[in-house]
Amino acid sequence: MSQTLGVLDVRRNNYSGPLPDVFPITCNLKTLDLNENALTDRIPKSLTNCRAMEVLDLGNNQILDIFPLLLTNILTFHVLVLRSDKFRGHIECPENIGAWPVIQIVDVASNNFSSELPKQCLTKWHGMMAVKGYTHLQLNHLRFNFFKFNPSLYYQDALTVTNKGLEMELEMILTVFTSIDFSSNQFCGEIPIELGQLKSLYVLNLSKNALGGQILSSLGNLQQLESLDFSNNSLNGAIPTSLTNLNFLSFLNFSHNQLSGKIPTGYQI
Repeated sequence: MSQTLGVLDVRRNNYSGPLPDVFPITCNLKTLDLNENALTDRIPKSLTNCRAMEVLDLGNNQILDIFPLLLTNILTFHVLVLRSDKFRGHIECPENIGAWPVIQIVDVASNNFSSELPKQCLTKWHGMMAVKGYTHLQLNHLRFNFFKFNPSLYYQDALTVTNKGLEMELEMILTVFTSIDFSSNQFCGEIPIELGQLKSLYVLNLSKNALGGQILSSLGNLQQLESLDFSNNSLNGAIPTSLTNLNFLSFLNFSHNQLSGKIPTGYQI
């Protein structure tokens, strides 16, 4: 964990037991990937010493902990994966605690998180709010050759995400790819209006929770959205016509809810 070590990737091994609480003040890690091991216990407090961390993947382990609020003061976070562990409790971002202003990917699927969705966190995730530095055509959702010849636009990290209903592994992560996956937890309450601010979001998955209320018309503001999954909740009312404005939407799943009314038509729908 010296100043020279920037990447530690030991995913898909047989490491077990707790993650040692030995990260030094001089920690300069940018990537820590421990996915698919058998790690237990809590996230060590000394991990906050790694103030240059960009990618943290603790998914598919047996970590039993609450949401790592202690890590919100690391301002360089781009990717946080806590998928398929044993996290529990609420997700919150109090005003007096730091934020993740450049966060792109938050995946906490398949845990035991509960209560309402973290609206106070959504207002702090500025990296998902605006597309900067690229034209609309250049951001044509991974379809143009623009990305193939610009290696600077990738993090050299592998990551498994659920996109368009399928679990897929990204060998490299685009620096402009954004995703929120809160699926398969115990979140309740209504969909927060703050989601409508995340205008650069590509993937939004809130499926398999206990969400109620109506689908917000403000989701029509998410002009970059390709994949939207609200299935297996208790949503009611009609599908808002504003969703027909999502020109890049290619996957939409509202199955197993209590929706009614007319399905809007036009553009992608």
